[in-house]
Amino acid sequence: MIGFLKWLLGLQEVGGATPMPLQSHSTQPTLLPLPEEVAKDFLDWFKAQQKPAVALKPDPTLPIEPRGTRLFGPALLVEGEEWPKGRDGETLDFLAQLNLADCAPLDGYPRQGLVQFFIGRDVYYGANFDGPGGLDTGNFLVRGLPVDVRGALHTAPHAGTVDSSGIDDYSPSNHFELRKRGITLVPKMITDQMGLDVLEASQRFYALDRKTYDLDPLYDAIDTIIQDAPLEHHTAGYPAFTQSDIREDERYAEYDHVLLRLTSDDYLMWGDVGECVFMIPSADLAKGDFGRVAYSWDCH
Repeated sequence: MIGFLKWLLGLQEVGGATPMPLQSHSTQPTLLPLPEEVAKDFLDWFKAQQKPAVALKPDPTLPIEPRGTRLFGPALLVEGEEWPKGRDGETLDFLAQLNLADCAPLDGYPRQGLVQFFIGRDVYYGANFDGPGGLDTGNFLVRGLPVDVRGALHTAPHAGTVDSSGIDDYSPSNHFELRKRGITLVPKMITDQMGLDVLEASQRFYALDRKTYDLDPLYDAIDTIIQDAPLEHHTAGYPAFTQSDIREDERYAEYDHVLLRLTSDDYLMWGDVGECVFMIPSADLAKGDFGRVAYSWDCH
């Protein structure tokens, strides 16, 4: 048997016959290095794709303001209003509130008002994995309120509900006490870098000739740029996805503005370290119309 294996591998002759060398069945061609000028042009373009944004840094030590920018906590409801319910008839989770005054350094925003984000209490946190909600699907609510609205803070009817293991499978956060109290988000102007997951970048990258050229070095260079960008909650700037840009679906082609990006951090976990984004057409945002916001999250 050993002699046969050696013959099979071309290491010895059998019966005076010289074995034929084994041939590779691989049809993978040898890829050429990507021309230096092509790689440079792409990297120069990619580095230039930056937008202003307002980062929203969680600080659980700060007091909660009823009309402040924040995560969780009691929701400011209009006087006489009941807690919002989703399409399934169940109460929603209060996820976040954005005070538009914190967006004043950015163009395209109403100068005052509040935007509230409520999401469904289900295993998908109200998202529709067959496509982003906001047009006719999705178990969530995004709404605008006047900053001087008459109302009061209310705690969610389901606050603190967990299963026997102490885990709430219906919320992206298991910080129960902080969810009850709320977490203040501190605004700060930043410059946001586009990621390769953004539709325009991925289309440009994959339009390069992958059958001829080795794109791995270019991908690694892009990845280094992206890794240097901090993971931050923010409004404006670029969306972030772990799978694909929702605008690959032509129904969302006009959704060009990030109303709220919530990443995974010490207080939120979107599945397996995923990303959440609420997007809106710029024209709707300028009018203060939040009736067509698209909500999506994905994970690794």
